[in-house]
Amino acid sequence: PGEDLVESLHEVLGFFWTGEGEEAVSQFWLAGAGARTAALAERIELRFRADVAVLQPLRLLGEPEPGAAGAADGPEWALATALALRSLERP
Repeated sequence: PGEDLVESLHEVLGFFWTGEGEEAVSQFWLAGAGARTAALAERIELRFRADVAVLQPLRLLGEPEPGAAGAADGPEWALATALALRSLERP
């Protein structure tokens, strides 16, 4: 599955990026359950020659205690965290 995701990502980026005078993508952030796909980060790094990081939005609140509920589920909380932060910006 990871290999298919990388090829799909390459196709999508190729559609939007012509490469003429534009900078190449230099960094990818993975979030959600897909971020845990085996070897996905490594495949993206090799294919795009770019840095890859797994988004850990709960780390904004500090380091979780070992064994705390949800401590290992950081990437899965990306969307919920973004929506919560966005709602704080509204008057």
